[in-house]
Amino acid sequence: MIALSSVFRLVFVCVLASLLVACGGGSDPASSEPLPITVIPPPDVSISANAASKFLTQTSYGPTLTDINKLSELGYEVWLNEQFTLPVSSHYDYLQGLPEITWAEHVKTWLAMSVTSEDQLRQRIAFALSEIWVVSHHGVDFPSKEVAAGALTSYYDLLLHNAFGNYRNLMEELTLNPVMGEYLSMKGNQKADLAKNILPDENYAREMMQLFTIGLHELNMDGSQKLDTQDLPIPTYTQDTIEEMARVFTGWHFANALSLANGTNDVPDFITRMAVIEDFHDRGEKTVLGGVIIPAQQSAEEDMQTILDIVFNHPNVAPFVSKQLIQKLVTSNPSSAYIERVANVFANNGAGVRGDMQSVVAAILLDDEALTRTTSSDKVFGKLKEPIVRMVGIWRTFNASALSGRYSLTWFTEFMGQSPLGAHHVFNFFSPSFTPQGSFQENGWVAPEFEIHTEANMTKMINFYQRMTFSQNNIYKTNPDTDEILLNLTYEATLVSNVDALLDHYNLLLFAGEMSNELRTITQNYISTLINDKEPGRAYEALGILVAAPEFLVQD
Repeated sequence: MIALSSVFRLVFVCVLASLLVACGGGSDPASSEPLPITVIPPPDVSISANAASKFLTQTSYGPTLTDINKLSELGYEVWLNEQFTLPVSSHYDYLQGLPEITWAEHVKTWLAMSVTSEDQLRQRIAFALSEIWVVSHHGVDFPSKEVAAGALTSYYDLLLHNAFGNYRNLMEELTLNPVMGEYLSMKGNQKADLAKNILPDENYAREMMQLFTIGLHELNMDGSQKLDTQDLPIPTYTQDTIEEMARVFTGWHFANALSLANGTNDVPDFITRMAVIEDFHDRGEKTVLGGVIIPAQQSAEEDMQTILDIVFNHPNVAPFVSKQLIQKLVTSNPSSAYIERVANVFANNGAGVRGDMQSVVAAILLDDEALTRTTSSDKVFGKLKEPIVRMVGIWRTFNASALSGRYSLTWFTEFMGQSPLGAHHVFNFFSPSFTPQGSFQENGWVAPEFEIHTEANMTKMINFYQRMTFSQNNIYKTNPDTDEILLNLTYEATLVSNVDALLDHYNLLLFAGEMSNELRTITQNYISTLINDKEPGRAYEALGILVAAPEFLVQD
C-alpha cells in the first residue's frame, strides 16, 4: 500500500492544482398530468456507447452498462419519453416499508431511491428542484424522528410528482406544504394586530420571489439583466412589495391546527396541505408584484391563487428557472442563446402552455449545446459534480447494496459538505452565481459547486472515496456486516487479468471514453504491479485511483 499511498498523494495534489482548469474543459399531491410533447432530436447525432454514458451523467445518478446499452439502442428521444412515463418511485412509500424509523431516515431513503430507482431522470430533476425550493431538517423543529422522516420524504415526493408537470402547480404544492410553512414561517402567519404587536411575517414572501421564482433583478429571456437609463439593474420588487405580499400569505396553518389548539392532538400534521384559518387572514386591498392590485374581501384561498398566478406569469420566471436547471444538469456557464432557447420553451411549449416542465427538461437535454458540449459564446463548458451526486453515482454505477437492503450512510455533511434536504440555510449549499477567485472570476464565469469544494472537504472526500472503493466492495469484503454498503465489482473482477480491458471498462463508465492518457498510464503502471494472489485487487485499486482524479470530479 505504500506505492498506492504515493499515487494518492499525487492524485490529491493534482486535484487541488488543476480542478478549476479541468472544469473549463407521502402524500399524493393533486398534481396535473404531464402534457404530451413531440421531442425532435437533433440531426446527425450518433449515439455511441460513450455518448450514451455522457448523456446519462446529466440524466441519471450514474451510468450502468445496462443503461448505456439501452440508451444506445433507443436513442435520446425514445429514452426520454420512456423516462417521462415511468411511475414515480415514491420516497414516502419506501419509508413506510421500512421495519423501523431511525435518525435521518429521509437521507437513507434518498440514497436507496437514487441508487435503485428506474425513474432516474425524475429523481435527478427532483433533486435539482430541491436545491431551488429549499427546505431543510436543520430549520424545522420536528417533534420526533418519525415525524421528520415522514414529512421530509413527503415533501420530496411533491418534487417528484411535479418534476414533469407544470411549474405553476409545483409553486402551489410547495407553498402550501407544512414543511415549507414551518421552514420559512408562513405557517401561522397572521394579519396585523398592532395592539398585540403582530405584523405579517415577510420571510416566505421574500424568499419565494428572490430564490424560487424571479430573482432580484429584471431579466431578459437570455438571462441577462435589464438595465435602466443609467445602466443599472432594475429591481424586480421593493420592500413595500414584500410587505404587501406578506399580507397575502396570512391565515394558513397546520391542517390539524384546531385539534392542536383544543388539546385533542399533540402531533402537528407535517404532511397534509396547510389549511385556512380565515380569521387570521388579511382581507384588505393589497398592491403586490408589478403594481398589481389584489382587491379587498378576498378569502385566503382566493388571495393565494391570485398571487401565485401573478408571480408565475412574471417574465423573469422562465429565464430564472431555466438557467438554474441548465446549471444543475448540464453546464455552469450556459450561453445566452442556450438559456433563451430553453426559456422560450418554458414560456410556451409550442401548444400555448407556460411552465410545462416536461418540455423544459427535454429542451435542456436535447439542446445542441448540451449534446455537443460546446458553446458558441466565450464561456467554458462543463461543471463540477456535486459531492453527493458524485458519490451516489459510484454506488449506482457499481450496484452498491447491503445485505440488509438498507442504505444506512447518514454522515453526508461530514465528508461531502452537503446532504439531501440538509442545507444550513435557504440559499442552498452553494449560490448559482458563486465565482472562484482566479481565472473564473477574471473571465466572469461561475462555478457554483466550488463554494463547498474547500480544501478541507476535498481531503475528506478523497479519504471517503479511498475507503469506499478499497475496502467497501464485495472482493475485499467477503463477510460483510448486515448494513455494510458494498460496491459490486463481480464483473470487474472478470477483467483483472487484462489491464487494458479493465481500464477501457472504467473509461466508459466513469469518463464516457475520455480518460486522459496521463491518468490511464498512472493507473496502469500501478495496478500492473499487482500479480498472483493480489491480482483481484486490481478491480478496486484502479477504481480508487480513478474516482479521486480531477477528471472524474468534472462533468464536461
